[in-house]
Amino acid sequence: LSNPQSGGPFMGRMLGMPRTHWGRKILDDVDVEVERLVKCSYERTKNILETNMPLLHHLAKTLLEREVVSAEEFNMMLIEFDAKIASFGSSTLVHQTDSVLQGTDYSI
Repeated sequence: LSNPQSGGPFMGRMLGMPRTHWGRKILDDVDVEVERLVKCSYERTKNILETNMPLLHHLAKTLLEREVVSAEEFNMMLIEFDAKIASFGSSTLVHQTDSVLQGTDYSI
């Protein structure tokens, strides 16, 4: 039997340690890239929300009053407030009316 200080196979030594075939360098590179993606997504989302704050306040007020907004009403709000939206895969914001005219799918 192994010495308890060395943490033999039955002493829980390997319990909390994930086994992987990837090297430390690759795992570090993945961590850095995930952190970059999360930070970029956060900044982009924050920018979209801040840019469209008047629309968001109007939508919140309307929902508090009526609880429901139809898709048509929501689309009219997007146009009325000249909502800035982001296309998937693009880092720039465009006007809602531009996307409607071009028939492009965008997310707010």
